[in-house]
Amino acid sequence: MIRNISGVMEAPSSANFDVLKGRISEAFPQQNSRQRMLLVTSNGAGLGHLTRLNAVAQHLDADVLIYTMSSAYKTIGRDPREILYFPSYGDLGMSGTIWNRFMQAHLEATIESFEPDLVVFDGTYVYRGVTAACRKAGVKLTWLQRGAWKPDVDARSKQRHNARQYCDYVVVPKDYGFQEEVDCGPHIEVKYVNPIVLGDSADQFSAEEARAILDLPEGKKAVLVQLGAGRINSIDSALEVALSAVQSLGSDWVPVVVKNPLSERASLRNAHSISYYPLSRVYRAFEFGVFAAGYNSVQESVEFQLPGVFLPNELTKTDDQVARARGLSEAGLGLFALDTDELREKISLLSDRNERTRIQTRMAEVNGGKGAQQAALLFASLASRQPAEHD
Repeated sequence: MIRNISGVMEAPSSANFDVLKGRISEAFPQQNSRQRMLLVTSNGAGLGHLTRLNAVAQHLDADVLIYTMSSAYKTIGRDPREILYFPSYGDLGMSGTIWNRFMQAHLEATIESFEPDLVVFDGTYVYRGVTAACRKAGVKLTWLQRGAWKPDVDARSKQRHNARQYCDYVVVPKDYGFQEEVDCGPHIEVKYVNPIVLGDSADQFSAEEARAILDLPEGKKAVLVQLGAGRINSIDSALEVALSAVQSLGSDWVPVVVKNPLSERASLRNAHSISYYPLSRVYRAFEFGVFAAGYNSVQESVEFQLPGVFLPNELTKTDDQVARARGLSEAGLGLFALDTDELREKISLLSDRNERTRIQTRMAEVNGGKGAQQAALLFASLASRQPAEHD
C-alpha cells in the first residue's frame, strides 16, 4: 500500500508491482504460442467458486493462472506458481470501495504481465475492479455464472439483467436440481454447459482404497456429513441432529464429518472427521451423504452416484438452495429435508439399501457430464475471438 503525505491510503498503479510481475514472468515465460487464461474467483462462503474453475482448468490446453480471493486456495493442490491470492475486503478489514481500488491495480499488473487471451470470473457479481481492469487492458471477460438465484435477488440484480455492461460473455453451468434460462439483457448471448464437477468417475478410488485413505473404522457403514456453510451461518444444530440420526441407525453405522477449511469449528465428539480434496474421489467409501444443497455438492452427488439427503442452507444471500434441493428430489435424484425433523426422517429412509439403489438407478439415467470439458472448449473458442467494442 502507498500513503500520501496526509497518511491517506492511495491505490497503487500497476507500476508498483515489480515483484508480482517478476514472479509471473518467471512462472510463465513467453516461449510458446499457447493460449493464456486468467481464472478469477470471488471469495464465496466455501470452495465452490474456486473448485469450479479448478475443474475447468484441468481441461484447458493453455497456460492457466488462477487469481483468487479465497483463503482456502492452498487446499486445491495446484502448483503455487499457478495461483495468486488477493485477500477479500473482509479479510483485509477494508470497505468494498477502497478494496476495489487496490484489487484493480493488482489485477491490472497481473494482466499486464501475464497477457491473457481471456479472463474468466466466477462469482455472484462481477467486481467493478475486475471489469475496469479488463476494459483498460482490452482483454475479453467471461462471467461463469452459477444459476439458481433467489427470485428477489435476481429481480434486483442490475448486473445479471444487463450483463453486457460488466462482461463480454456469460456462461451458465447447468444444474441437476434447477432448470432455467437466464435473461442477461441485450447484446449478450448466454452460453450453457453441462453441470461442472471436478474430476470424473475414472478418478475415484474403490471403496476399499477410499476407506483405507480416510482411515475409517472397519466393519462400519459410513455416512458422509457435509453441512458446512463456510462463513455464512452456524450449522451446529443441524449437524448435531445429523450425527445423532446416523448413530441411531445402529452400532454398525458411523457418521463421518468433513472439516471445512474456512471454519474454525472444533472436532466433534462421537464422530469421525476427515479432510480430503477433492472429496468426490473417496465417495465410494460411503453408503450415502448428508449435504447442504449448494451447487457443487448437488452436482457431485449425481455425477458420482452417491445418494444424499439435502438440507438447504436458507441463509445464503443469492443461492436458492431450497429450490435446488426440491428440484433434485422431484427428479428422483436425492431426498429433500427442510428442517431437522425431516432430516431425521430422510436419513432413516436412506439407510434402506433399496432406497439408495432406486436413487442411484435414476442418477445413471441422467444425461449430463463433461461440463468442465465443455467449458474449457468454449473458453478456448471465446479466447480466439476478436475483442468486442464496449459502450
